[in-house]
Amino acid sequence: MGVHKAVSTTGMSVNQAVLNLQAGRLERESLGLLYQEFYGPVFGVVYRKCEDRELTKDIVQDTFVIAHERINRFDPDKGAFSTWVCTIAVNLLRKHWRQEEKEQKCLAEFARVCPSSSPGQDELREDLLDYEEAWQTLRSLPVHEFATMHMHIGEKMTYKEMSEELRLPVRTLKYYNESGVKRAQKAFHAAMTRRRLASLAPRHRNLKDKQD
Repeated sequence: MGVHKAVSTTGMSVNQAVLNLQAGRLERESLGLLYQEFYGPVFGVVYRKCEDRELTKDIVQDTFVIAHERINRFDPDKGAFSTWVCTIAVNLLRKHWRQEEKEQKCLAEFARVCPSSSPGQDELREDLLDYEEAWQTLRSLPVHEFATMHMHIGEKMTYKEMSEELRLPVRTLKYYNESGVKRAQKAFHAAMTRRRLASLAPRHRNLKDKQD
């Protein structure tokens, strides 16, 4: 059996905390004990895999939220609570990686279908800005445009497939997509301009210092 012997300062064991949560009793104290007892081990498992402290913190936080929501699925006869909660964490991390990979592919496709005579376009295609900055730029688009672009460009759905799923006319979806591409192109160029200005600022200060 996956019974844990640790006992809190209040005298509650981990096993009792799990049983309390499953019965809907003493939720705050019970969840607090589990969080205190297993935060470190879960953090270690996730951090060893991703080596990203901030991401690890987010994954661990979400892990305990999900563990609380799914506490009735835990069966001590099938394994220890520590194994169960660490499995949740690892699955969340893998899900994050899959989503990140999917988003990066979408970003590459968005850049490819945003033709421009701007000399910065090749540079944009090379590094696609900073990943987070680029994704936030797209996220700033109106919801209907972003969703249409994501489905058509990122997920390779046809307008007919999109029309059937969203129950919107093909003509409307084409308009949303074309409008989104134009808006994304403009937003990308604005982001590139901000990046260039930011890179020039230190040079400008250095030149000014030399002149002084």
